[in-house]
Amino acid sequence: MIKVRYAFNPCWNCEINFLETEQPRTESEWENSFTLKMFLFQFVNLNSSTFYIAFFLGRLIQNWWTRRKLRQEHGSQRKASFPQWEKDYNLQPMNAYGLFDEYLEMILQFGFTTIFVAAFPLAPLLALLNNIIEIRLDAYKFVTQWRRPLASRAKDIGIWYGILEGIGILSVITNAFVVAVTSDFIPRLVYAYKYGPCAGQGEAGQKCMVGYVNASLSVFLVSDFENRSEPTSNGSEFSGSPLKYCRYRDYRDPPHSPVPYGYTLQFWHVLAARLAFIIVFEHLVFCIKHLISYLIPDLPKDLRDRMRREKYLIQEMMYEAELERLQKERKERKKNGKSHHNEWP
Repeated sequence: MIKVRYAFNPCWNCEINFLETEQPRTESEWENSFTLKMFLFQFVNLNSSTFYIAFFLGRLIQNWWTRRKLRQEHGSQRKASFPQWEKDYNLQPMNAYGLFDEYLEMILQFGFTTIFVAAFPLAPLLALLNNIIEIRLDAYKFVTQWRRPLASRAKDIGIWYGILEGIGILSVITNAFVVAVTSDFIPRLVYAYKYGPCAGQGEAGQKCMVGYVNASLSVFLVSDFENRSEPTSNGSEFSGSPLKYCRYRDYRDPPHSPVPYGYTLQFWHVLAARLAFIIVFEHLVFCIKHLISYLIPDLPKDLRDRMRREKYLIQEMMYEAELERLQKERKERKKNGKSHHNEWP
């Protein structure tokens, strides 16, 4: 059972009690579980009010109120004579979760930027401009609005790395489907190489797209409309005579064919090309990713060699210390055994 209490302030104080269902063994497991749940919660429920909370409410306002109270109680001259540690004490303390808010904001922005980048290519540029401004705002916040945080060592960014990997995989799949399913990229290629004027010639220029619009539209018999979907007008006001046929975007057989409105061969060619594009695109992107990871390792080779040598030296020191301890114990046993032998009657 998980109870969550959410308060609308920039720290959005959350108190989570893990009862019965979750009992993490270590603090690291608790932090990973908490981080994952809060990320999913924020990812689903994020809305426009977050910007208002981030930029207008919270510690900017709280520090201003604190300074106002100090001026009223002690006056501006008295405040100027305070020692630096007392001035720092009047600032807002670092929240209990450290840089959790900063990481969460960047991860959410990374998701918004990458998942639908094919639909909105300007998103990375806007994110870059936002981050350039936010770097200065965060610097001002840490220097003038918050107390100095306590430093702590960390091996890496923890579960955030796994979340980034998951978002990256999701973004590749999403963009592949956006390009293949919602755009005309694949149908135009299929028409140019298979059904257009340049079919079988290996060309795909502008002249090869002549007749594409007509090939992408199917014919529908107006008399086949159901009663509930029948149009209110027969179109005589536009053409002077009632319309017998209309066109719609799809790849289907005409109404007088042996299988009326069945899928044409071109439909299956387009569908196969879309699926092939998704598979090829995903594998190509992942291969490039792994190639870059191989060419640019996380640790330089010389640093990795020094770490291995340091690990070897530590193991050797431990081995020598253990060997020395065993030799000392053996000497003591021999000495004790000899003394007992001399005392034997």
